[in-house]
Amino acid sequence: EEAIAASHRRRDVRGRWDGELDNVVVACRRMAARGEGSLAVPLLRAAWEVIRVRGPLSAAVDLAEIVVGTSALLPAERVAGTVVLVHALIATGRVGEAQPHCEAALTLSREIGDRRSEGHFRCYLGNICRNHAQLAEALVHYECALSVYREVGDRRGEGGVHTNLGNLYEGLEEPAAAVAHYEAALALHREVGSRYAEGIVLGNLGFVHAQSGR
Repeated sequence: EEAIAASHRRRDVRGRWDGELDNVVVACRRMAARGEGSLAVPLLRAAWEVIRVRGPLSAAVDLAEIVVGTSALLPAERVAGTVVLVHALIATGRVGEAQPHCEAALTLSREIGDRRSEGHFRCYLGNICRNHAQLAEALVHYECALSVYREVGDRRGEGGVHTNLGNLYEGLEEPAAAVAHYEAALALHREVGSRYAEGIVLGNLGFVHAQSGR
């Protein structure tokens, strides 16, 4: 019941933003033009919450590029805006374009000591490298992300990386390693109450066991 209520609350909030999306986009563009990143970035994130559900995703890319391209942004604002840009680019299938943005934001995250964002961009880069079959590079990024998430106590992020590592080892046809990471991910997803992620991992575990004849 609590999860259902939370879901309804999220839909209510998204519905209110949905009705104001055009105004939010206009305001975001205006704030970016003025160099007011402290307002432009939250507006961008609000717009993304609606656009990622209703589309068009290309509109989110265009808006995020405007915000991230604003020269007056503070480093933390640029990092936050890049998160939206990367998500939007990946969602539109423009994975290759997302990589340089991830690399730049990773460097910036290190410079300002934002370890959590560093973990996020390491994870994104791991996914991008895995998508390009650059598995050794993907493994390095995932392991770095895992270390960062453990350091900052981000159990949800840690679970996500274990899921990605399981996917990587499954692709390498190393079922024992894949199962170990999936089981670690499952425990973490259950710990933080992420039922959706738990379901995905259970499905992945079932597939690996089926392939192994178990």
